[in-house]
Amino acid sequence: MSEPLATDLGLFFHPRSIAVVGASDREGSPNRTYWNLIRAWGGRQRAEVFPVNPNRDTIDDVPCFADLTSLPVVPNVVAILTGDPIPSLREAVALGVDFVVVFASGYAEAGTDGARRQRELKDVLAGSLTRLIGPNTNLNTFEKFRDDLTGKKVALITQSGHQGRPIYLLQELGVPVSYWAPTGNEADLSSADFLSWFVDQSDMGAVALYLEAISDGSAFVRAAVHARSHDVPLLVVKSGSSEAGKKTALTHTGKLAGSGRIVDAFFDKFNIIRLDTLEEWTDTTRFMVRTDRPTADGLAVVSISGGTSAYSADLVAMFDLQLAEFAADTVSTLRTHVPEPLKVDNPVDTGGHPLGDHRGVEILRTVLNDPNVGVLVCPLAAPFPPLSTKFLGDLATLSEESPTPICVVWSSPLVESDEVRAILDGAPRLHFFRSFRHCLTAIASWQRYHSRQRLPIPEPTLLAPIDSTTRSEAPILDELAARSLLLEFGLTAPAEERVSSPQSAVDAASRIGFPVVVKGLSATVQHKMAEGLVALDLDTTEGVRTATEQILRRLSELTNGVDSEVLVA
Repeated sequence: MSEPLATDLGLFFHPRSIAVVGASDREGSPNRTYWNLIRAWGGRQRAEVFPVNPNRDTIDDVPCFADLTSLPVVPNVVAILTGDPIPSLREAVALGVDFVVVFASGYAEAGTDGARRQRELKDVLAGSLTRLIGPNTNLNTFEKFRDDLTGKKVALITQSGHQGRPIYLLQELGVPVSYWAPTGNEADLSSADFLSWFVDQSDMGAVALYLEAISDGSAFVRAAVHARSHDVPLLVVKSGSSEAGKKTALTHTGKLAGSGRIVDAFFDKFNIIRLDTLEEWTDTTRFMVRTDRPTADGLAVVSISGGTSAYSADLVAMFDLQLAEFAADTVSTLRTHVPEPLKVDNPVDTGGHPLGDHRGVEILRTVLNDPNVGVLVCPLAAPFPPLSTKFLGDLATLSEESPTPICVVWSSPLVESDEVRAILDGAPRLHFFRSFRHCLTAIASWQRYHSRQRLPIPEPTLLAPIDSTTRSEAPILDELAARSLLLEFGLTAPAEERVSSPQSAVDAASRIGFPVVVKGLSATVQHKMAEGLVALDLDTTEGVRTATEQILRRLSELTNGVDSEVLVA
């Protein structure tokens, strides 16, 4: 069984005091906006909020302090808005501040120099109990979260602030969002730290994550197992599935995105739901937190059109979902309400008219009461008032009395009317989708998650835990050392040779066989593709020679002549 991670983030999300370094009251200044955002959030937390700026005596009539050492208390949280956070970070560490948020960019996402600056941040933290969020993060933690919504909650973890906003906006559809952790480059605290803490919070229905990379695999595995043991679904959008996406992730948060197949296998093993788009992510998250476990595997479709029924059956099959086989008494009861020759086995083609009168409720109730039906889907290709409004009203009524989830798919490009919106607002248990594909994605994810929850929780035997306090001390392996480690686990690798000159690279390529790859060898330069240290698909001796010359020259520049070898594979 899993153990939660050690970091208690309670004082970060519910601090007694906050300091804002770089706070400003200058009209039009971004830091004024950030100061007002954090100040308002602190007020809702009933925390003291202190502006820190050596050029101001007061900011918005609040006494301002020249530096952190001048504050009357040691704050729980310090948000550093200045371009150079090092001086304030040193003060925070010396004072014993619990958490520091570094907003500035220009770190690991900005190449070798940025990576060096990020290591300086970590060096300042070394040996202290101060934890850092960021750098290159956002201030989404300090957004206003609604406290008037009931039901299971969603917590949000994102390595990009803007990408998480669709989940945050689920509050507008009545889904309570409790916390948002924008982790940025994850120089210290990682997504895994926040994930484990979120799982332990009350009424947690799901955690939604936008990831570009998993910075600490061991910690993430422990957090994922912790989530699974507490039956908290994890819903992830993971970028970097394409080469272009991987390069963008590298320049956004300085992270290597990794192989899509490896990530999929990892998520599958630990029952993590992966979604391809933000729209699927939003719809599936909303569905997951508003539904209980399935009572049956079958899906039923009730429509007003034979064409819609046929189209629905195709899509259900495409998603490997199972159309419920109705019990005999279900079919006979439906026939009393739906005239021949309309179809009453699944999908049900009512022809429309029966749903517009007293028969509509009885048709729907009959389907919902069938023991083989675990979810009901009612597609509406376009509004057809007053029939569609009556149909929707009946579904809203039944959603309050039936434990079986009911989904409505409204595929029309026309925005629903005020009357329709009022029906939906009054029926929080009725699941509304604008796309049949998104609806079936949500249902398939829901069924698969609960099915796999019944399996034994796997033990992460091959991933030894790495504590965050020692993570920076772990050695970085070059390619050959990493290959040797993998071979110890029984994995295979292609032929490769370490060489130190263009001619020896040509000779190695001839022995290995064309085409080959040439890659600079260094344990200090991690993102070699971004630094021009990798050449792919070399199929001539001249191509190998030229690439090796260029890579050795660039490698010498990056390492001040320390590293001078390449790998030919």
